[in-house]
Amino acid sequence: MFDIRHPGSPYAAWKAAVDKCLKSQYAITIEDAGLDDYALIRHWHASEQPKEFVQWYGIKYDLDRAIP
Repeated sequence: MFDIRHPGSPYAAWKAAVDKCLKSQYAITIEDAGLDDYALIRHWHASEQPKEFVQWYGIKYDLDRAIP
């Protein structure tokens, strides 16, 4: 069976895009946010776009946007 967490998987690409959005919008990483694969995979399975997920996460946790 194919592991969706494999570096070449669509999930891995989605996760990398989420990490990039978190860094650019809030200056944090997935690890800083305390997000694990279990939480992320639920949103990936729901076909959320990385930017939509990051926007939702920022609103949910009242994150301050990074200063450019």
